[in-house]
Amino acid sequence: MKRTVFILSALISFNVYAECDEAGYFDCGTTGDVKWYVSEDQKTLTISGNGKTGSYAEEINPYYDGVEVLAYARTTAPYKEYTSTVTNIEVKEGVTDLGKAVFEGFDQVTNVSLPNGLNSIGWDCFNRTYRLENIDFPDSLKSLGISAFWGSGLKSVTIPSTITTIEEGTFDVNKNLTDVYIPDSVTSIGNVAFAYTSDQLKLVIPDSVTSIADNAFLSSAATIYCASSSPCADKGSENIVAYEKQGGVYILDGQYYLSGADMASQTNVCPKELNECKRDVLEAKGVCQGSSCDTFIQSDGNYMLKFGGKTYQSINDLLKGNYDRRRIYTIEEANFVAGEKNRVSIRYR
Repeated sequence: MKRTVFILSALISFNVYAECDEAGYFDCGTTGDVKWYVSEDQKTLTISGNGKTGSYAEEINPYYDGVEVLAYARTTAPYKEYTSTVTNIEVKEGVTDLGKAVFEGFDQVTNVSLPNGLNSIGWDCFNRTYRLENIDFPDSLKSLGISAFWGSGLKSVTIPSTITTIEEGTFDVNKNLTDVYIPDSVTSIGNVAFAYTSDQLKLVIPDSVTSIADNAFLSSAATIYCASSSPCADKGSENIVAYEKQGGVYILDGQYYLSGADMASQTNVCPKELNECKRDVLEAKGVCQGSSCDTFIQSDGNYMLKFGGKTYQSINDLLKGNYDRRRIYTIEEANFVAGEKNRVSIRYR
């Protein structure tokens, strides 16, 4: 957009945003190593370039009318005046890190796209985006910052297996959450990470989690499922339920439960026998189909599996996505060994 400045003596006009290298945008500028663009209709904010965005403090939102309590603060980023108009945020490939509060207070945003190659989402990054219901995290993501989604409208979240820590307040005051998949890579959960969540949420804490802050589930009405060995049994919630685990499949309330990341279907509860549940997971992962999965299941723990460029010690490890680097058998070798397992001795090298 061209803005005109009048000098009384000469009536000179110039484009304030001449540094932008793309036409067709209402406004644009730089943030950190990259650039930002606002579309002509002021509904799409695009971040593009190579490197990191800037990091920002927050300020009281001048559009706050005393009704939408979650919208009382916003970013101080140079595009802050569009928090009340932007509904779509696009972060392009090449952007590696989103800094502190870069999208805080964008209370009209309903859609966010994140690129492969994104490493981190900063402190308060999507704070108070209470109309944002869903987001897909790239597998490259290594860090979710403190209060990154405080007060968001997220309903379903799948945390990638590259994340090891859920930081303080990451999903605090997320009243709409119904499903959060926490992978086995996560080992710690910070203070008020899932505080003030509603009874719509069933939260399964994997047994990989060995450190949980005292107030991680403060005032949460969620049902929180924990292993008997988990430290979460006395962590700020009256709704702790112990679970069992067989072959990588959780047993919750007497039913087999498959994580959203492992299942192609929308339901997480498997009303079948355990082996059939395992087969569903294997098929969803594309490892095998139908009866061909039986060999994998029945021979659990007796051989090494090689699939998708990774090596698995057993069906349990295949379900969990773990692997090691000992003696590798191909699928064909594994099938043969499975048939001969009562007559041969297998040694790893």
